[in-house]
Amino acid sequence: MDLDELKTAWRSLERELAAHNAFERRAAQRAGARTAVRALRPLFVGQLVQLVVALALLPVFASFWVAHRDAPALLVSGIAMQAYVTALMGLAIRELHMIRSIDCGEPVLAIQRRIEELRAWRVRIGPFYAISGCFIWIPLMLVVFGALGADVWTHRPAVVLWFAASALVALGVVLLILRWERRSDRDRSAIAGASVARARKALAEITAFERDGGGA
Repeated sequence: MDLDELKTAWRSLERELAAHNAFERRAAQRAGARTAVRALRPLFVGQLVQLVVALALLPVFASFWVAHRDAPALLVSGIAMQAYVTALMGLAIRELHMIRSIDCGEPVLAIQRRIEELRAWRVRIGPFYAISGCFIWIPLMLVVFGALGADVWTHRPAVVLWFAASALVALGVVLLILRWERRSDRDRSAIAGASVARARKALAEITAFERDGGGA
């Protein structure tokens, strides 16, 4: 084999190697993207359950406050619960849409951007769940007792005041935790949940693979 033939063979080998590396990178990207999307399935199912439950409860609370228009405490409690489950529906629909918009066929950077948007959204709404959870159980308890025929506010107002005091204590604890998180510069990504963390990890592994040479 003369020198020209050797150069030609070498260039051919380089092209084959480059094609092989490109194939490996694309395969790794597709596999990582599929892993990231699969990691979000528990979150998707959870939000779907939240949506279904909220849809089921919406007419229940609506009919409750309509039937108790003559009892102010029960009326307000029923309306509060209807508003809360409506908010839960809206939040669930938003997250379901964000998850469904993630396409495995998109470039890795596009998928990373969508997952980061989902993470940021869940971190942002985390305080809403925490703060509302301190109080929403009070109208829920009043509705439950009201459905059983007992107007707690009318007959046992001290019990409701004790509920309110307990809620304020819980709120104080939540606000202290949120303030500590902000002032300590603690990474709040954990609020986004394990599904998002696994999806981010899968995409980070693709980035690391490409940075290390993509199998070259």
